[in-house]
Amino acid sequence: MAQLGKLLKEQKYDRQLRLWGDHGQEALESAHVCLINATATGTEILKNLVLPGIGSFTIIDGNQVSGEDAGNNYREKAKKDAAAVGNHVAKLLQSIGQAPESISEKELKLLCSNSAFLRVVRCRSLAEEYGLDTINKDEIISSMDNPDNEIVLYLMLRAVDRFHKQQGRYPGVSNYQVEEDIGKLKSCLTGFLQEYGLSVMVKDDYVHEFCRYGAAEPHTIAAFLGGAAAQEVIKIITKQFVIFNNTYIYSGMSQTSATFQL
Repeated sequence: MAQLGKLLKEQKYDRQLRLWGDHGQEALESAHVCLINATATGTEILKNLVLPGIGSFTIIDGNQVSGEDAGNNYREKAKKDAAAVGNHVAKLLQSIGQAPESISEKELKLLCSNSAFLRVVRCRSLAEEYGLDTINKDEIISSMDNPDNEIVLYLMLRAVDRFHKQQGRYPGVSNYQVEEDIGKLKSCLTGFLQEYGLSVMVKDDYVHEFCRYGAAEPHTIAAFLGGAAAQEVIKIITKQFVIFNNTYIYSGMSQTSATFQL
């Protein structure tokens, strides 16, 4: 039994045992703390001593307990908030002909505990991004106030797509094609900007660079983008954390990234 108790203790306090060792934990468990005045701050101090296993404590507070003091107990406040939300949800469900119990208490508690972190993300479709009249031109033009903004890579990628459609290959995939593809890619870029009515200037350096690297995928860039993309998939599947909205661009040259709503 003693061995079982020790094992359970090690599992319960594993992280802090790594921090201050067995002797530190024993000192904590044999300590007696006196809290003077059970204010909101005081109760939080006591909570953070109880959790790691403080041995015992005494509270000294000469004030009478009132309804306001109950607000210092965040669990009670959380229960009241969940009940209020539950009543409101029940009325909404009844108004649309659904049973109040169609949303479980567990789901309501999950909503309340994460409500401060909820975000409404309204994404734009690829059809809107590629539409001549629906693409977000203002986002592109305002971002191009800085000619080296990450949005320039998006413009170049769109030009590369056009190049691939015309030539059946990516620019600069072979060394002997690099020089001749510079003019072709620049023509594709100009055509794209004119077709979408984007009055912006892209430095020739970017055209040269896109032809020089020849659609290569350096492993460091692939590893970073693979991690970022997998992270977004996990966000969607678990329905947790805020997703990118909607076009994410990473620059391996400057090691910076940005998200644009296009």
